[in-house]
Amino acid sequence: MPSLESSPTASHSDQTILIHGPGTEKFGPISKYIIDGVSQHNRVIYFHHDEETTIREGLSRQGIDLTRYTLKGSLRLQSLGSVYANKGIPEDTPIELAQELLAEAKTLGNEGLSVVLDYDDFAVRPLQKFVQHLTDPRWTSPDHSLHVLMAFDSAVFRGEEPSLAKLESKIRTLDLSESMDTFSRTVWIVSRRDCWQEAYSLNLIRKVIPTGFSKSVFAESASNFQRTVVFTRKGAPFIQWRRDNPRQKSSC
Repeated sequence: MPSLESSPTASHSDQTILIHGPGTEKFGPISKYIIDGVSQHNRVIYFHHDEETTIREGLSRQGIDLTRYTLKGSLRLQSLGSVYANKGIPEDTPIELAQELLAEAKTLGNEGLSVVLDYDDFAVRPLQKFVQHLTDPRWTSPDHSLHVLMAFDSAVFRGEEPSLAKLESKIRTLDLSESMDTFSRTVWIVSRRDCWQEAYSLNLIRKVIPTGFSKSVFAESASNFQRTVVFTRKGAPFIQWRRDNPRQKSSC
C-alpha cells in the first residue's frame, strides 16, 4: 500500500503542498481536505488569494455547506492579504498567527487546527527565501494538532525547478497540474473507498503505463486524500515500475 507522501524524505509530515493548474480544479482536493479536518474535530481556517465570492462558489460546487460550517464555527474564510501584506520578504506573522489560531481552536474545544493557505499565483521573490519560509518547522506542532495545506498555481514554479525540488524534499507535494483524474478517465476501474481494483486487460495497461499510469493513479488517489491498493499479477508492468521508482512507498 503506497504512502500518500510523494516525497518519502519529507520531514514535515503535517504539511502538504498542492500544485494545481489554472481554473477551479483545486477546489476538489481542498474541499476534501476541509471535510477531513472537520470530521477530525479540527477548526479549519481558509486563507485565500482569490476573491471570496470565487472561493465560496468553488467550495459550494464541491458540496461544502459554507453556511452550516460557518455557523458551527468549523470553517472561517480570511484574505491571504491579511497575513501577507506585500510581496516582500515574508515576516513571521503568518506562522505566529497559525500558532495563535491553533491555541484558540483548542480553547474552543477543537482537537486541532487545519489551515488552508491558497496562494494561487502569489509568491514572494526571490523564491528561494519563500521556500525557506514555507519549510519553517514552526508551521507544525509537536503534538501534530496543526495541519497545513499550501496550494499553488503551477505557474509559480515555472523556471524555478531548483526551488521546487528543495520544497519537495522537505514537504510532501501533490502535483496535479497535469490532471488529477487522468487515471479514471483513461482506464476502467472499480472503486471501493480506499481501494482501486485493477479491472482492465494487460494490453491496455501496457499502453497506459508509458503515458504515466502509475504516476496518475497515485496522484489522483492522493488528491482525494485516500490511500491506494493496486491488485495485479506477478511479473506485471506495475511491478517493474515499482523497481524503477523506489522513492514511491508501496507494497504488493
